[in-house]
Amino acid sequence: MIRWLIIITAGIIFINIIGELIGNPSWQIQRLFNVGIESNLPTWFSSIILAIAACFAYKCSVLTKDGRKTWRLLSLGLLFMSCDEVAMIHDNFGRVVNKYIFKLEGFQHSVWPIVLGPFILFVMLIFVIKLRKYLQGSRKAIKWLSVGLVTYIIGAFFIEV
Repeated sequence: MIRWLIIITAGIIFINIIGELIGNPSWQIQRLFNVGIESNLPTWFSSIILAIAACFAYKCSVLTKDGRKTWRLLSLGLLFMSCDEVAMIHDNFGRVVNKYIFKLEGFQHSVWPIVLGPFILFVMLIFVIKLRKYLQGSRKAIKWLSVGLVTYIIGAFFIEV
């Protein structure tokens, strides 16, 4: 399953890059596959991946004796992120932060990573430290968890901003 998810992800990114390189000749294709906008195939695909990860984290909480709370909190966090992908909660929250906290009328980009970024990174660090203990015998699980975490941080804090 992971192999197919990687292939689909690479295909979506490839279509987006090709569209950008040739100047987006078709607005329909750009609208469907542009990874820089919301409410399209990449957004829904990302939401599905996060929901699958939430299910696996919950399954880990059922199968383990140690760390049930940690796995369940991770599952809830991933489920929230899945909903956020489609419902654009962070975008709407960013508009409120821009307008009422930073007084930035009409500012295009959200400053939510600046406001919530340190908190989110702190929570992720705690999860990594706690989960490391529960993943002692599985180098493969640690590798994939690390790849996913780094990819998420790059996407959320560097590409989306």
